[in-house]
Amino acid sequence: MAIRSFTGSNNGKIPGYAIFRLDQLPFLPRSEGLFKAILPYGDFDLSKKLNQNTGTYLIPAYLNEADPSFDMTKEGNISLGANYQAYQLGMRIDHSYPDGLSNTISICEKYARCTGGNPLVGLADYQIGFHQETDKIGRPKILYNPYLRRATFADPTYDDVLPVSKGRETKSSIAGKIFQIKPALDQCDYRLPQTPFETMVTCMMDGSVQLLNRRISPAVFWAQVTPDIGD
Repeated sequence: MAIRSFTGSNNGKIPGYAIFRLDQLPFLPRSEGLFKAILPYGDFDLSKKLNQNTGTYLIPAYLNEADPSFDMTKEGNISLGANYQAYQLGMRIDHSYPDGLSNTISICEKYARCTGGNPLVGLADYQIGFHQETDKIGRPKILYNPYLRRATFADPTYDDVLPVSKGRETKSSIAGKIFQIKPALDQCDYRLPQTPFETMVTCMMDGSVQLLNRRISPAVFWAQVTPDIGD
């Protein structure tokens, strides 16, 4: 409902995410991203803060109580991932989804953090947190295992697993990958969505809910990630 209220109040505009590139430094594009942008448009409880120093909110609607990775004493304040492919800057609810709103994934479950040096999940679009180093001649480079990342999946800003389309067929950029079912924390792969349940709960762009089981084919799952391939 909050997403629909946002688009209705903004002439069909979708709260999108920008791609971040080093050649844009220090003038990175700024956008609030989905989960922060819709806060004024829904009945969200903003009475609690996760981190008093940063002012990071703990929002119950964004927390999956079954998420085994959540820790109130640490960064990482959301157990959901927005589908970057469906929430890019400039997209509109009325013409950016020719595959159909009911056929395009909006949000998946996602662990708030993965162990083993993998990233935490941040709330806002600007919480990117790349580890930056320089190459042999002093040019900056990005290590794609950030210490803090935004709450997305299929996001080319990182080394996420992405949909790769050829004609009307869509596959994953890493063969066979879809999402993780009840992974142990040391097996959590930040490049994918995770669920602590036996099925992945997804919200579609039309607001409907789908339950995806582990037997779903990668072609079907990634076709639902893409909004405009015709698959």
